[in-house]
Amino acid sequence: MTAPGPRDTPRRPLRWWALGSLVVGAALGAIRFGVVTLPGSAPPPAAGEAAEPGTTATTKQAEPIVVTVAAATPRPVERRVRTVGTLHGFEEIDVSSLVDGRVARVAHDIGDIVEPGELLLEIDDADFLLSTQEVERSLELELAALGLSTVPDLSFDISRLPSVERAGLVERNAADTVERFRGLEARGAITKDEIQKAELALDTARLDR
Repeated sequence: MTAPGPRDTPRRPLRWWALGSLVVGAALGAIRFGVVTLPGSAPPPAAGEAAEPGTTATTKQAEPIVVTVAAATPRPVERRVRTVGTLHGFEEIDVSSLVDGRVARVAHDIGDIVEPGELLLEIDDADFLLSTQEVERSLELELAALGLSTVPDLSFDISRLPSVERAGLVERNAADTVERFRGLEARGAITKDEIQKAELALDTARLDR
C-alpha cells in the first residue's frame, strides 16, 4: 500500500458534505409536503382547503363532540336464553269426544294456548242430523196414534186422550156384560164358560187402559 497523495485528501470531506446536504434537503422537503410530521405539529391542509385566518397548524383545536345525557331510571330487563332441546309439559291429558264421528275442523295446533271451555275441534254433524230427523218422524207417528199434533205440556190431562177414552168405554162395556151374564147365570140361562169369557174380556180391557 502507498500513502495517499496530496490530491486525494480533499475528496472525502467533499463527498460527505454533499451527501449530508442531500439528506437534509430531502428531510426538509418531506416535512414541507407533509410526508413526515414533527411531534406536536398538525398536518398541513389538504389541496383546495384554505387555512383558517388567525390559526396555525400547532394551535388548531379538535371539533367538539356531541354527547346526549339522560336520567337513569329503573326498567325491567327481559332475559332470554337461547337453547336447543325438547320441552315437555308437567301434565299430559288425553282429550276425547263424547260421540264418534269424522273430524270436520281442528281449531288449534300444537303449542297453542287454550282456555277452559274453548273449542278444540268440530265433528261432522251430518249423521247426527239424520238421526234427529228419524226420531222426529217417529215422534210424529206416536203423536198421531194418540190423536195429538204436538207434544203436550205437564198440565195436560192424559184421561182426555182419545185412546184412553176409547179404552174406558171398552172397559165399561165389558163390566156391563159381566154383570148381565151373572144375572143370566142365576136363572140358568147361560153357561159358565160364557161368563168366564166375559170376565176375561173385562180383565183385558182394564189392562189396555
